[in-house]
Parts: sequence; C-alpha cells; structure tokens
Amino acid sequence: MLAEEVMRAGVVTGDRLYGLVDGISGTLSLILSLRSRKGLPVTRVISRMTLQQILAHAVGNDIDSNVIDFMDHGDKVSVMLENGQCYAGDVLVGADGIWSKVRKKLFGPQEAIYSGYTCYTGTADYVPADIESVGYRVFLGHKKYFVSSDVGDGKMQWYAFHMEPSGGVDGPQGVKERLLKIFEGWCDNVIDLMLATDDEAILRRDIYDRTPTFTWGRSRVTLLGDSVHAMQPNMGQGGCMAIEECLSTASGA
Repeated sequence: MLAEEVMRAGVVTGDRLYGLVDGISGTLSLILSLRSRKGLPVTRVISRMTLQQILAHAVGNDIDSNVIDFMDHGDKVSVMLENGQCYAGDVLVGADGIWSKVRKKLFGPQEAIYSGYTCYTGTADYVPADIESVGYRVFLGHKKYFVSSDVGDGKMQWYAFHMEPSGGVDGPQGVKERLLKIFEGWCDNVIDLMLATDDEAILRRDIYDRTPTFTWGRSRVTLLGDSVHAMQPNMGQGGCMAIEECLSTASGA
C-alpha cells in the first residue's frame, strides 16, 4: 500500500528532542520533547523529494506538463495542458502551488507577498554525533536562521533563511560559497551540513505567501494546499496540511 511505502521511507523523530539553538555558540536555549504528549503518535519525518517521488510513481509519470487553463461545463470539467493535451473529469482539484493557474482563473490575479527572506535548502549524506537524541533543530541569528532535520537513511535535510531583497543571485563563486560567507562564524552543526552538501544539490527560492481566503472553490473546481493557503516553510506545515486536505477531500467525495 502507498501509506506503508511512505511510512517505510520516513523516520520517527518525535521520540527525540527538538530545540531552539544559538546559531553561533550552538547552545540549546529551548528544548522541547513530544514524548510527554500521551496518546498522540510520535512524529514521522520524510524528505519532501522522496515523498514527491513516491506519490508521482503512484499516480503515474506519463503526464509531464503544466496546467494552463480549465473549463467548467456544469456536468464535467476539462483541463488544458501546455503540451496541448486536454483531459476531462468529474472534478478538478487545483494543487498547483502558490503560483496556481487554477486559483488565478477562479478568483482573478492576486499579488503574492514577499516575506523578506530567501531560502536555501539541501539534503546531505550526513549523520550528526547526537542523532540518537536530537531530531530537529532551529539555529537562530540576526536576520538569518537555519533549520535541520533527520529525514532517515543517513540523510539530513536543511533550510537556510537569509533576510535580503527578492530576486537576488549568488554570483560566480557559487551558492555554497555564498552561504558559507553568510553564516561565517556559526557553529559546526550548521557549517558541517553545508560542507557535506553538493553545490548543485542546493536549491534557492524567495519565500512568498498570500492573504488567506475562506472560499476554496466553485462548482466542480476546488483548491488544495499552497494554492489556497500558501504556507512559509519555517512553519513546517505546508505539506502536512495538504495531505490532511487530500484525506478530507477524498472522504467527502
């Protein structure tokens, strides 16, 4: 089953410590433990890329094109893709992210709001010395912060946030060198993760969100995930909420 495959690919971190850390000294300033919340299942973490690969394989990889338009015919809805293909069905669920074409047609254009931060993210083949006791950390600093999490299989996923204008570029020195300069003087937990990540495996994107809307759809078309309630990654809830909404949508179908 799909759920079992996802569970196998993930790793339990809820039985370990979570903490806020001083980025320079590496000292834990606030330690959280979810083990005391009796009756709740412990947190299981999976790499976003791994999850996407599992889900894409489950639904089929034969469609590799973006949605550009749709038409609600009353008794069915059809969707048009960039490659010229057209598909029809009973409903259309627009799960096409913060820049959703489905949302734009449903409710008209709306400007996204820049958060003031750009985000670098990567996954490294790296196992910290305290992996058995600490599952997730947020390293705090002035106008920047760094998040790391165990995602299983000997890998750590990390996010580096830096306050700067949108639309920036990394320059000829490359993304890793720029990051090492930005976080110069920070503790080894941060620097070692960056050094363990291949330059080409580090992705960068400016972080935007949108004003929430309480109307999710019309007729046979609805939205899901970031297309309706864009979530900044520092909340750690974007993918989680989208999965819950999939269950809710399927249960109500």
